[in-house]
Amino acid sequence: MTGLIELEKILSKGKQEIDTVRTLYLVMGKVGGYEQLMNLPIPALNEIIKCIEWEIKENEKQVNRGKGR
Repeated sequence: MTGLIELEKILSKGKQEIDTVRTLYLVMGKVGGYEQLMNLPIPALNEIIKCIEWEIKENEKQVNRGKGR
C-alpha cells in the first residue's frame, strides 16, 4: 500500500486527475504493465516520466513544424 501512495504523489504533482491517469497509462506501457511499474525504484520512475514528457514535447514540435508549411 505504501508503494501506491508514493506512486500517487509522484504522478499527481500539480496535475489534474486525467493527466495523472494518462501518465500512469504511458508509464505502464513503457515498462510492461502494473506489476513492473510497482517494482520500479522511484528514481527510475521519475526518469521514465521525464522521458515521456520529453517525447511528447518533441512530437508536439514536429506537429507544429508541419502546420507551418
